[in-house]
Order: sequence, then C-alpha cells, then structure tokens
Amino acid sequence: MVNNTEIKAKIKTNSNKNGRKRDKIKRLLPSFLILILALIINYFLYDSFKENIHNLRNIEFNKATQSIQTRFINLISTELGILKSIGGLYNILPQVTKDYFEIYGTVPLETYKSITSLSYIMPLEDRNVNTFLFDQYAIGYYYYEIYPEGRRKNYNLVQMMVPFTDYENERLLGYDIKTSEVINSSFNKAKETGEPACSDFLNFEIHNNILTAFIFYPIFEKKNNKKEFKGALALEINIKKFFVEALQGGSAFHDATFPSDSKVYFKISEKRSNGELVNVFESKNFDKYNKGDNPEFTETEIIYIADKQLEIEFYSNSFFGGDQQALLPVIFLVLSLIFSFLLFGFVYSILTTKANLQKYTDKISLSLKSILEHTQDLVVTVDYSGNIIEGNKVFLHALKINHNEIETENIIALVDSEKNKFELSELLSNKSSSVPIEKSLYMRKKIGGDLLVNWTIISLDGERHFLMIGSKSNILYKYKTKS
Repeated sequence: MVNNTEIKAKIKTNSNKNGRKRDKIKRLLPSFLILILALIINYFLYDSFKENIHNLRNIEFNKATQSIQTRFINLISTELGILKSIGGLYNILPQVTKDYFEIYGTVPLETYKSITSLSYIMPLEDRNVNTFLFDQYAIGYYYYEIYPEGRRKNYNLVQMMVPFTDYENERLLGYDIKTSEVINSSFNKAKETGEPACSDFLNFEIHNNILTAFIFYPIFEKKNNKKEFKGALALEINIKKFFVEALQGGSAFHDATFPSDSKVYFKISEKRSNGELVNVFESKNFDKYNKGDNPEFTETEIIYIADKQLEIEFYSNSFFGGDQQALLPVIFLVLSLIFSFLLFGFVYSILTTKANLQKYTDKISLSLKSILEHTQDLVVTVDYSGNIIEGNKVFLHALKINHNEIETENIIALVDSEKNKFELSELLSNKSSSVPIEKSLYMRKKIGGDLLVNWTIISLDGERHFLMIGSKSNILYKYKTKS
C-alpha cells in the first residue's frame, strides 16, 4: 500500500518536471519565433525577387515585339503614302501621261525592294476597246495588248505600269484583273468604299508564282458635284521581301540589324476574306517552336496592310542571363533558407545556455532590426492595445509618420473604418493567439489618401507584443476627392 508521503512526493516531482518543461519552452520560444519570422521574410523576399526577374524579362520581350511591329507598320505606312502621293497627280492634272507616271513611279520602285510593280488600272467596256488601244499606242505603248486574250463585256485593265522594259516579258501591262477573282474583288472593294484595299495573298502566275499582294488606291473625278470612279493605282508587293525589308530597316538603302530580334521568334498569318488564317512568314529562328520549345512569354498582335488583317504570334526566345537568370530566385531562396536554419540553430544553442542569454538577445535585436529596415514590406511592432512600439522605414514612409512621433501613435487609430478598427482591436486583445493572422485593412496616412495593406499579424512572445507585416505587392492606393 502506497502511503500519502510517496503520493505527495510523486505529485511534487511531476509538478517540477512540468514546470521545467514550461520554462524550457518559454526560454526557447524566441528561437522558433525568429525561425518563423525569417521564413516569412524569406518568402516575401523570394517572391519579390522572382517577380522582379519576371517583370524585367517581360519588359525585354515587349520591347522586342514592339520594335518588330513598329518596323512593319512604318513600311506599310510608307508604301501607302507612295500610293497617296501619286494619287495626288490625278487630282491636280487633267490627264496623267505615261512620262509623268514613270517619273513619279520609278523612284519608289528603286528605293523599296518589296515593291514589284506600280500600275494604274481602269475599267473599260468592250465597245470602247478599239479607241482605248489607239490611245495606248499614241501615249507610247506601241505594242499594247489585252491579256489574257478573248473578248469580254467589261475589263479592268492595267493601263500603265512601272517598271516596264519590254512587251514580251512584262505581261502585267494590259492584264485584265477581272480574270483573277482574288485581285478583282479587292479592286471593287476600293471602288465601293473609296478607301485603300489589299487583296488576299496569292501566288501570282505572271510573276513566277511569287507570293504577292495588290494594294489598290481608288481614283475619283468630280463631275456635277458627284464623285465618279476613274480607276485605281495598284502597288504590287512581294510578300517575303516586304517582311524581310521591314525587319532590316525599311528600304534598299537600309540593312540595319536589331539585337532585340534575337529575343523572340514569330510567325505571321494572313486572315483571308473567307476568314481562314494562313501562315505566310516565319522568322529565321522559328524552328525552335517546331522543335517543341516551351517559351516563357507568348503574345499575339494584329497589324493591317490597308484593310488586310495580319496576325503575328510572338514567342520569347532568350534573355540576358539566359536560363540561369530565371534560377536566381530559387538559388536565393535556398541560400536564405540555409541561413535561416543556421540562424535558428545558433539562436537555439545560445538560448539553451542561460549565461549567454543577454548576449544572444542583443545580437538578435540588431539582426532583426537590420532585416526589418532592409525589407520592402511594412513592418511594425505593437502591444495588445495597438500602441506602436517600433516601425521600419517602409512603414513610416507609407503612412507619412514622423519617426519622432511614432511612440505616440496607435495602429488602431490609423485604420480607416470604425468596423475595421473594432476587428483589429479584437485581434490584438486575443493574447492567447499563437497562429499568424492575415487581415486586409485600409490605413489612413497622416498626410493625404488611404492605402490598402494586407497584414500578417504574429504574436511575438504570447505576453505583450505583436509583429505586423504588410505585403508591399498587395498595397493599393485610394485617393479621396472633395464632393
């Protein structure tokens, strides 16, 4: 039978053991809190670092795509400007002669490699064919013939063109575009709308089946206060040469190189009149896509040649620093985690030695302060009443608080709405809470405006203090205006 003395002794022994466990936990708790805080800060720093790298690479990608688009658009605008300029001759001259047409048309052809021909196309009825042919002989086209052969009720004939060297090889002179549905439909659209129109791309048999497009610029004559369609200027473009020329800087005299082009690869598709998308051009390095490359960024842009829609699919290729640059955030995270656990081990070992407790406390205070002052997040410590004990520079700057006034401020008073003030007061008064709490609050700046901060609230020692960390990436500003 166990006597009362033995029972009391056992109870006392168990009580002492429990007391020692509580003391040990209490003594070592700061080391675990430091580890938790370090891990939280490491995550925020890693996420910020990763986001910065991603944004820098995205900016590089966007610069490359914008550069390419701008060169395409510039060459399109230039070639449309050529049509508009020559079209002005028909507005100021009663008749544009063969000599005038060749003088004004030859310079653009010699300047831009992508322009295959420049021509004037006019409608003609069959009953006027003989008169028309006589007029063509009279202006200097001595062997002018209508091509393809055959009598038709109506024609849309190439009346004049440059370059013109001989009748045998230049079958575009005298060509009836009505015999090509693709070309004629865009000619009619320009006539109906009064605006430039671009044909679907076609393998043009007259010019060795080269992929070609015709841009038509309609010419009108005012008669009795009405606009009467006379014909259309036509710019014939070699599609492959057009894209190559645009990428090289825009004319036969420019052969520029753009280093940013190597950062992307792309393909261009033509949207045809039936809605079908047809691939018409690929960058030289597009084989990476065909080999199953998985690009970091992709983007689709739309440009127009007159009314013709082109779709450009861009894919990122390489960046300064290459794949190693993308791994930097991961390397940073691994190193910071190693440092955090080494710090935890160091703190843990120091705290187990009571004699070195003060030395440890001083070091950790300095280390923690350094971390808090260099983070990009808002960090502040408060007591259970919300009185601010200390805040880092980011916190002071964001809320426009003077450092000398910080000890007189209360975090609850800085909350915008009464409802949120009450909720934060309740959170801070919960002294038993040991789980980090996330709360988004509108904070009132001391000078002008509010800002929304996503707070992570952590109880530091279970007795007096809370640590509040506001994520910078989640801060949105709200400005008040007078009603």
